Amino acid sequence: MNRKRDRLSGAQYRKIREEKSAKEKELIKSTYTLHSFFSCSTSKKDEVLVHPVSDENSSTLEIEESNDTATSPKDCSENEIIGHGDITISDDPANWVVDDNFIKVIVKTGFSQNMDIDFSTTKRFIGDRNRYLTKNSFFTKLANGKECLRTWLIYSKKFNAVFCGPCKLFGEEQACTTGYDDWSNISKRLREHESSIPHKTNSISYLEKQNKNATIQAQLDSKLQSELEYWRAILRRIVAVIKSLSSRGLAFRGSNENFGSVHNGNYLMALELIAEFDPLLSEHIEKYGNRGRGSEAKYFSISVDSTPDISHVDQLTFIVRYVDSNGQPQERFLKFIANCGHKAEETATAVLATLEELGLNLNDCRGQSYDNAANMSGCYSGLQARIRELNPLADYVPCSAHSLNLVGVSAVESCSEAARFFSMVQQLYNFFSASTNRWKILEKSIKSGTTTKSLSTTRWSARHDACKSLCESWSKILGALKSISEDKTEKPLTRTQSKNLYKFFNSLDTCFIALFWNDVLNRFNTVSKSLQLSLAELNTVVLNYESLIAFLSELRNENTFNYYETRSKEKSQLQCYKWGKKHSRKRKAHFDEDNFTEDFQFSASDHFRVNVYFYILDVLIQNLETRKVAYVEISKKYGFLVNIQQMSYDAIAKEVEELVKIYPQDLNDSLTIECVHFASYLDLIKIEKPTGNQITRSTDIICVKLRETQMKGLHVLVI
Repeated sequence: MNRKRDRLSGAQYRKIREEKSAKEKELIKSTYTLHSFFSCSTSKKDEVLVHPVSDENSSTLEIEESNDTATSPKDCSENEIIGHGDITISDDPANWVVDDNFIKVIVKTGFSQNMDIDFSTTKRFIGDRNRYLTKNSFFTKLANGKECLRTWLIYSKKFNAVFCGPCKLFGEEQACTTGYDDWSNISKRLREHESSIPHKTNSISYLEKQNKNATIQAQLDSKLQSELEYWRAILRRIVAVIKSLSSRGLAFRGSNENFGSVHNGNYLMALELIAEFDPLLSEHIEKYGNRGRGSEAKYFSISVDSTPDISHVDQLTFIVRYVDSNGQPQERFLKFIANCGHKAEETATAVLATLEELGLNLNDCRGQSYDNAANMSGCYSGLQARIRELNPLADYVPCSAHSLNLVGVSAVESCSEAARFFSMVQQLYNFFSASTNRWKILEKSIKSGTTTKSLSTTRWSARHDACKSLCESWSKILGALKSISEDKTEKPLTRTQSKNLYKFFNSLDTCFIALFWNDVLNRFNTVSKSLQLSLAELNTVVLNYESLIAFLSELRNENTFNYYETRSKEKSQLQCYKWGKKHSRKRKAHFDEDNFTEDFQFSASDHFRVNVYFYILDVLIQNLETRKVAYVEISKKYGFLVNIQQMSYDAIAKEVEELVKIYPQDLNDSLTIECVHFASYLDLIKIEKPTGNQITRSTDIICVKLRETQMKGLHVLVI
């Protein structure tokens, strides 16, 4: 028989349930709720900044409460609370609690300047009137009128004051702790602060730390890839238009190069047609079309040169040079100017009209460069003089390579022996190149040597090639001339020409001049190529000219003359000069001359040394000295900036003072302290010596370094 199960009474069941419920409640009380893992404040007044963010994509800081009361996430600001382990950040510098961890985060994420506030809420009653903070306080105005953003200035809504961000992080001044709120003197105080050494030192510390904690690499790569895809898409459309027009032989250019014009040519017309159905190209044209490039720089220089086209019609090329935002010099060809005449007045009118047409202010022109033609370089009525009448600050810098060519031309034209030598060198080339048979005879005689070269009509220093080939194949060229002159099958005229050329070149005088000019032109050619490099600067031009002067001065002595004379005798196998040997004229003695002596007669060697060798060197040196003056004067103004690291404070101050006197509307006295600080900064950074195809100009190296370290904002006047 089964035993009957005992059941508890209802009261006992209720008691058990109550005990179980009490235990569950006790367990729940001892267990953390989800809300307890979050802490947030309803006011920013109690924010304290702590540990940095673990997630690089987050730009927030965690906030601890000054009280222990936890609130619901619904009451928390979404911008302040990210989640457990994250950090929130306050845009108000008054709430910053600066420590090493905070600096690491703020350097990585940056700070907001709070420029989008309602400035009417910044009212303060100062004196007898209300004062307000204005947006203009966030910009500094240079002496030349250019405005630069004060990226370091931050507005605090809590204190109704402005702070200096870098100084708040690294300094101890008033603007670092309590801020500045005297709106009546805000402009003066900000200028004083941004010129102070502590501010610049703190800014350097901030920027250096920012460089070490650069923007997230993944974002940079994404942005770079986006840019690549964008420009590839644009280029595909452009190349398609170019291929289509080229395959049909259609002209690209029109009367102008403006989008929207009916005279802009087939190329721009095709791009406009595609843009009607292609949003990408349409947006690109709207953004970049007709924008120009020179407008990013306030100052510029101009270069004008005349060039005849294929129809022998002269036209002017108009070029502007400027420095871009990265500190790199840029040169842009803007347009051809139709034949306007060769007079300086006509050229000046055309240049001024072009500047007005392009919207370029002549008062912002700081340089002009032309060739050395009288209508361009004339100091009284030339183009450069007429431009300087309107703008005295537009310095004229003649083309250094063209000036060097003129030095050689002047030396040749002033000496009949030198002029005759180069004329005969050209005749020698014409004689052999006029006949394929004669050219074969020359090549057969020379074999492994170099054939004769024609004289360059545009680059005078390139005559070195002609002299070099003549010196290397001297005896073989003479042998070819002699064989042609003795060939009975040749025409009498050909034999006569060959005989005359052989007679001229088979002389000690000609051999001496060929060897001498070969060495001189070798140096001229090397310097000329150096001057034509895009990276050549004024200091380099002056040094090159001075080096040539020193080189030629070393040649001007009897020992060097004897050296060339010995070499020419060995090469020509001749011992006597032809030139300088003249009939000695005898003078009768007058009746009142008691001690009559014959006049001194030069030997052939002395005559050649004094009237040819020394004379050519003197003309070269004199012309180099004259041409160098133009570059020395300009280099004196700005050359100290390149050598600023080797200069003392007094030397820098003196140079800056002179520069400010020249450009009072562009520069001010702050340039002195900025240059001194700039020199100190250059001593701290390491500039590696360039190799290979790297930039070799010192100013370019400095600008690149400043761009990499983001220091340009500290040296706005220097840059």
